[in-house]
Amino acid sequence: MKIFLIIVIIAFAFVKIVEFFEQKQKNKRIAKKQAFKKQITDFTYKFLQPLVFNDEKYQLYSPIPQDILRIYIKLLCEEFGNEYIETIKTSLMNKFDNFDKIKEFGKTNKIALLKEVRAITGLELKNAIELVDNILMSNEMPTDPALVHIINSINTENMQVSLQNTEWSIYDSQELLNELFFEILFKKFIKQFAEDNPNCTDDWDSIKECYVRTFDNNTDYLIFIERYAKIKNIQIPINLENSINNYIDELTLEEQTNKYKQLIDNNEKLTKNNIVIEDIDGLDGFAFEHLLGALFKQMNYKVEVTKSSGDQGADIIISKMGRKTVVQAKCYLNNVSNKAVQEVVAAMKFYNADAGMVVTNSYYTKGAIELAKANDIALWDRDKLAQTLLAFPVVLDKIK
Repeated sequence: MKIFLIIVIIAFAFVKIVEFFEQKQKNKRIAKKQAFKKQITDFTYKFLQPLVFNDEKYQLYSPIPQDILRIYIKLLCEEFGNEYIETIKTSLMNKFDNFDKIKEFGKTNKIALLKEVRAITGLELKNAIELVDNILMSNEMPTDPALVHIINSINTENMQVSLQNTEWSIYDSQELLNELFFEILFKKFIKQFAEDNPNCTDDWDSIKECYVRTFDNNTDYLIFIERYAKIKNIQIPINLENSINNYIDELTLEEQTNKYKQLIDNNEKLTKNNIVIEDIDGLDGFAFEHLLGALFKQMNYKVEVTKSSGDQGADIIISKMGRKTVVQAKCYLNNVSNKAVQEVVAAMKFYNADAGMVVTNSYYTKGAIELAKANDIALWDRDKLAQTLLAFPVVLDKIK
């Protein structure tokens, strides 16, 4: 019994020792990969500097073009070439040493392939690697059987190769290149944005106001704002583009409202046929939809009033600057429920729209407001509709 316990203890200790050394080796590989990544990072920063245009105040981000990626991979091979070639060659030989695990290859094939791989020169392997890079970029396959064999050997498991005894791949390098390029442009953007908006604070209302003041309706730079908000843990809307465009509409509405209020204050008469909110209460659904169509036309939208049946939740489809919005029109005496919001959410998917909106001459239930907020759906209630009619007057003869 004692002997059995001793054997168990020794076996347990042996397993723990093996696990310890395996973990130690794993940690060593991780540390070496991190060290290698730092070398790659420093190299990549230098490579990217000419792509940052200092004469552009704000530079847009887009993924690195394929031709520049090719140059980057070639320079990477040259910078770390010797170890790159030798470690891949070692990796290939180790792979073919274990070729008997693959049943479809017999012993003869295994020996032949092993000899072939051991005979590969550094130059041949480098050429094969460069061809792999070109295949990744252009999807063009070479025709030389020998090179095809080498490429197939390299281009497995996402081209994972051992670099300086670390697991690194060409895919890792490409991903790092784009990540660092975005990071450089992001830092440049934040610095310039802060200089142009010294009073901007870390909340969405302030950022939104400063963004529109700086870029108007250009939403291409929101990718940087989204990253900044994530770093600073700032609460932002689900759809930043919709939020920016809605804010611009609000500014336009406020400007137009102030204009017409000034006319009233100066005792200037508005057209007597202008429709006001009280005129809407007696309309049926069909007339209300066409009135809203006329209103959106006044706001410079392209308008399509859908058929009364089979509209899939969209009574009106409006477009401006390439953005499509589906609108659900509700001419009600009572508050509008969350069903209208559900219909708009479904309509957005059906019509492949960028935004959704519900407009009513009444108000909304608490459930409708909560659901609209969760799905980034704009809600126009009686007050908002009245204000908009004042800012963008609709006369009776314009309703068709």
